[in-house]
Amino acid sequence: MAVGWVKVVGVGPGSPEYLTKIGERVIGEADYVAGAEELLKTFAPDKKHLSFGEFGAVLKQIKDLSRSFNIALLLRGDTGFYSLLRKIERENPGLVTEVIPGISSVQLAFARLKKLWDGAAFYSLHGRALPEKLKDEFTVHVFLLGEKIDTSSLKQLLQKHGLEGASYYLLYDLSYPEEKIIKLSFADLPPELSGRGILIAER
Repeated sequence: MAVGWVKVVGVGPGSPEYLTKIGERVIGEADYVAGAEELLKTFAPDKKHLSFGEFGAVLKQIKDLSRSFNIALLLRGDTGFYSLLRKIERENPGLVTEVIPGISSVQLAFARLKKLWDGAAFYSLHGRALPEKLKDEFTVHVFLLGEKIDTSSLKQLLQKHGLEGASYYLLYDLSYPEEKIIKLSFADLPPELSGRGILIAER
């Protein structure tokens, strides 16, 4: 009996234009494609789908099917940067055969701003609480947004670290037609931050 594989494919910020050639090839070679429904419709409309619902159940399904079939597991952005790869490997060690990295929204954000990001500190607020403190040795702070971020608490944290005078950039829906990039001041930060966005504070 043939033994299949499970390959994690980073599909970039969301637009098919940012899918790598090798990622496209792996998706084409897969018998099944797993991932969020939006990604399945965008990147593998003609494949057999394993849509993320109850994540543990989907992982078990992937594990069972991989005994005979090839499965591409799609993750948005960079597979090694705040991704589900950590949870997959923790719950099913050895399941993943290969990881195909993609372009992260962070890479695209700094490219859009024409700035370097090798001196930036990163904080994910996607399903996570605000950090207790920021890394003061960095001059650029990058916040990956999630659902309904409390701007009041975030501003208190920024004030605590002397970032009232920083330049702020709010980037939403990168790579999508509705992409929006706004430069603003500390005082102009909106009362609520949410969605597929990134907030960058540059001292």
